Amino acid sequence: MMGALWLAVGLPLGYLGQSLWLDEGTSIWFARQPLHVLLTSLCDPHPPGYYLLLKGWSSLGAGEVWLRLPSLAAAGLAVSLTYRLGQASLDRHSGRLASLLLATHPLQSWYAAEARMYTWAQAWGLLVFWLGWRVISRSNQPGGPLRAGLYGLAVLIGLGLDYTILLPLGLLQMAWLARGGPQPRRWLGLQAAALLTGGLVWLKPEQWWALQHGYHAVFAAVQANRLGLGLTPVEAAWLLQLGLLGLGLTSLVGAWFWARGLSQHASPTVLAGIVVGVWLLLLILAALPRGYTIKRQIVVVLPYLALLSGYALSRRSKLGGSMIAGLGLILTLANPAGQAREPWRAAVSDLAAERDPQAVIWVDELAVPIFEYYWRSPSAGRPATSWTPLWGQALPALPDLRPAPGQTLWLVTPESAYRRLTVLLPPAFQREYRLVEARREVGLGIYRYQRRPGSWPDEPAVTEASPVDRWGLLLPSPLAQCGTN
Repeated sequence: MMGALWLAVGLPLGYLGQSLWLDEGTSIWFARQPLHVLLTSLCDPHPPGYYLLLKGWSSLGAGEVWLRLPSLAAAGLAVSLTYRLGQASLDRHSGRLASLLLATHPLQSWYAAEARMYTWAQAWGLLVFWLGWRVISRSNQPGGPLRAGLYGLAVLIGLGLDYTILLPLGLLQMAWLARGGPQPRRWLGLQAAALLTGGLVWLKPEQWWALQHGYHAVFAAVQANRLGLGLTPVEAAWLLQLGLLGLGLTSLVGAWFWARGLSQHASPTVLAGIVVGVWLLLLILAALPRGYTIKRQIVVVLPYLALLSGYALSRRSKLGGSMIAGLGLILTLANPAGQAREPWRAAVSDLAAERDPQAVIWVDELAVPIFEYYWRSPSAGRPATSWTPLWGQALPALPDLRPAPGQTLWLVTPESAYRRLTVLLPPAFQREYRLVEARREVGLGIYRYQRRPGSWPDEPAVTEASPVDRWGLLLPSPLAQCGTN
């Protein structure tokens, strides 16, 4: 187990020195908000628990590596808990192999070096699952109220860290059903009490609003239209909700039938092949350079897939388990060269080096947190250029801070299939400013314009934005005031 723990801590080191990216900047932005804002009026789809943790941690330092260390510690804790859970619910060898599979998975290393809440949700979800499993498996032993109380407290804290904790909670309900559903009234009452308390503590009106205006529906609608399916964000939101509901009900029904004899008719070899095949598929998915919106959900349930794969492999092929862990190790070691994060550090540093006090920088509101982090860093020195947010949802209105005629305007914006702010700039902007330079990096764009001196004889061609491009304005902004935009 110590070998897996060393790998879990050592493999992410290649990522720690990379530039922070957009979402990590948002984490730092929220961690700098006043305590009362985080606890009462946070406008973000995630609860405040991780931001509170990062707020305390960042009081001791603000460097990139330092801000990522809590996630690295949580990833190591997740590997350790995977071993403990496997040892308690399966056997020692299965737990050891599962912890090794988890530690060498590329997704584990990637998110262990990210200043976000996903490895914390992963580790705390394992703790919740383990405490819940103790309640289920020891229901007739002394100490039941204490175990139930610890489980309820863990659920409450977990919901404050991230709502993806609901995924391991769902898996726990499946495990309870597969075990025969012991003491249903007591168990279901415990779940209802824990979830209701968590909802009352963490789900403020601002949280509800942010969850209803999240990014998943926009992402799904954009991808659907790229495939030729005419789907709007509203329709995508309904389909996502129906899909999640259907998946949850199907899983619970499957677990119920499993407990009532289905396991006797299932082929162990076929089941083991399916489980290991899913793990290999996730290794391939992790090797792809993008798709982190899906991957961040997968990482929370990754330990349970590792446990199933470890159990299946330990029963049939110890060599196969070592080979699959080795494949994960190779992919993890190869990933830093192919999955570099967005280069915001270098981009902002270049702009800070500009010594033109007449120039102006407009920063897309989504990028304000990461831009502000690097702009105020000691390495940026004392930039001479002024900057202001460009509010995408306020378009066609433009910022009041503008360069004088003949001077330079810089536009800094995230760029992806979901956000292309340059094509949404109004015709008045395109007539007033001339594009001089366009620099596009992974996930971001930097554009240099010159404000035209006076009237311009030739009307430039005006780019018409498509409805799909306009959906990018629906993406939640870290600067938003919930319910007012």
